[in-house]
Amino acid sequence: MWGCSRSRSKILHKNYKHQILDLGKTQNLIKWVKKIKRDSSSSIDILIINAAYYVRRLNYFENEKNIIKTISTNLTSSILITKKISELMIKKNQGMIVFFSSSAVIVKDIGTSTYSSSKAGLEVFANILNKELKKFYIKTFIFRINFVKTRLSKDLHKTEVKKLLNKFKSNIFSSSNKVYSKILYLYKNKKKTKKILISDKIR
Repeated sequence: MWGCSRSRSKILHKNYKHQILDLGKTQNLIKWVKKIKRDSSSSIDILIINAAYYVRRLNYFENEKNIIKTISTNLTSSILITKKISELMIKKNQGMIVFFSSSAVIVKDIGTSTYSSSKAGLEVFANILNKELKKFYIKTFIFRINFVKTRLSKDLHKTEVKKLLNKFKSNIFSSSNKVYSKILYLYKNKKKTKKILISDKIR
């Protein structure tokens, strides 16, 4: 099992190998993926892409550096990783790819134009990819999750958090356990499932 993030991982498992990596730096990303391909014995069953970079800012206050980093992290890196890892899955004629999108795509809140656009682009990519990989028995899914407790949510004012949660019918944070259970179910389940899995609906 391999994983990467911008900081040190809290996952402690003998079979888990973590890499501190900025997905916005494509050259380092490609080197890491190539290393995985060498060390994986040509076998990867599940690819989970949860890349996300987000700064809440109105577009006319946005700077070029942040726009490039957002698109590069949320969209470009996902496309590059998928290309490299799907090559191994195609050889085995099986596999599963899960993309994490965001309910920001449908909420369309102000200050999220760059982030929401990158996630919307990811969904289009995933849907077309599903058609391309279908003949190789590789399943693709999109998790369009709602608000999750992160370092970002801790920095927000309580009234801002309440305002965001009130946009959803359940009015609660999404949980990692719920998402994990769903991924496990999809991997074991042979029946057809909706490609976009919405954990909550907006009001």
